[in-house]
Amino acid sequence: MVFLLKNGFDYLKETAPGGKKVNPVRYNYVSKNRKGLEYNVTGMLRRFENEVIYKFANVIQFYETESNTLVAEKRF
Repeated sequence: MVFLLKNGFDYLKETAPGGKKVNPVRYNYVSKNRKGLEYNVTGMLRRFENEVIYKFANVIQFYETESNTLVAEKRF
């Protein structure tokens, strides 16, 4: 899950090894990967809806890690 933040909230971005600021990324629990896509997306949104980052996101994107393809997106 990638949080695409609103303008002006760079202080919420994470610092990559090279020092570059990048959008925050969260991963699903491996044990939940057998469940369906809708189950995983709903569960991840529920777990992170109380995080500060969630409140300042324009878009949250969900990727299939193995193939690096966008599978779902939630816009605010």
